[in-house]
Amino acid sequence: MRPVSLALALLLAGPIPAHASVPSFDIEASMRAYVVSVPVQVPACARAEAEGRGAADDRVSGNGWLIGSILLPIVAFGALASNPVPNSTLLMGRSDEEAACFSEGYRQQARGKVRQKALIGGLIGFALGFAVLSGANE
Repeated sequence: MRPVSLALALLLAGPIPAHASVPSFDIEASMRAYVVSVPVQVPACARAEAEGRGAADDRVSGNGWLIGSILLPIVAFGALASNPVPNSTLLMGRSDEEAACFSEGYRQQARGKVRQKALIGGLIGFALGFAVLSGANE
């Protein structure tokens, strides 16, 4: 039977009578029976990378790139080549593997923030420059 004809047949059959018993099913009780509490081990590298992202989120603002890009929009292209690194004090007490993972997370997060601010500043600077130049021609 096609789904459309099945739906039409159910529609024409009408509502289920009130005296008909429909079995009840408690989905929450069923789900609780299958939930197993297992401690999750997060790999050291993933944890260090997440800490690096958090440190970059706290320490890198990108406002210098924003202002520089507004004043001179070509500066925004410098953000593409930027390679921010964490301060050496943030890496103290970490193994070489954890330090590499921390640095990678820091670099990815900081680079994203720097690029975003530089792009916004470059667009604002370009628009302001265009407005000034077109105003000077009139």
